[in-house]
Amino acid sequence: MGQSKSDKLRTFYSELLSSLHIYADANSRLNLHLPGDNGEEEKVPITINLGEDDQRLLVMPTDDRLQDNQWNGEVPFHPLSESLSRGQSEVLTQLVELVRFVVGHRVGLVYGFFAQFAADESVQKRLSTAQMNYFNSVEGLKDTATLQKLFFGSNKQSKFLLDDEENFFSIFLKRPAEINGKRFARGAIATFPIYKELQTEGIKVADVDVKSKANKRALRQLFENLFPYPSDQDRWSAGAHETTPAPYLRRC
Repeated sequence: MGQSKSDKLRTFYSELLSSLHIYADANSRLNLHLPGDNGEEEKVPITINLGEDDQRLLVMPTDDRLQDNQWNGEVPFHPLSESLSRGQSEVLTQLVELVRFVVGHRVGLVYGFFAQFAADESVQKRLSTAQMNYFNSVEGLKDTATLQKLFFGSNKQSKFLLDDEENFFSIFLKRPAEINGKRFARGAIATFPIYKELQTEGIKVADVDVKSKANKRALRQLFENLFPYPSDQDRWSAGAHETTPAPYLRRC
């Protein structure tokens, strides 16, 4: 016997959320799982802001909860029910924030580890020719302590993850949008704020002294190797038309 429509919906939602490290607990409440101290996971409840002093928990819409229809300070995670006439819902707004945070975190980790590899010749000796292609034209990175401070900072959290305006990756929804010369009803516009920092004058990146202009050039080149054409906003953005089902969800 195949899955019911509601089961398929929850499977889709579960797969979407798990890709962001978000899982439902025994009470169907959604939590963001983050690496904590001593290797233990930290579970952060996902909340929705519906107004002043009105913070509600986000929950998976199980059959029991939908039939009961008593949310008691909770909001169902059901972005596929969005209405074009109402615009972007609070749930979608929170989902975009979560995508921004999680993808930014992953971009930062990958970039940070590759920067440390670029500064450590002992690691490079163990890499294949294909793997070494990422480090082509990257010269001058030697100060691993500075890289640790820039990418991981205190408590292994990068400075770039502490401020929405300064992140490795950012995304916002725009209505309407023009991407690659085409008009869309709405678009997901992606940017790499750190790349803008790497293009500035001086020897600092997000207020961290990277010691030399050579280091800064090397960091910029490494980022370009990992994420080609980062300043080409259209390359990393996507659009949807009015007729696209759940356009906000598809683009976020």
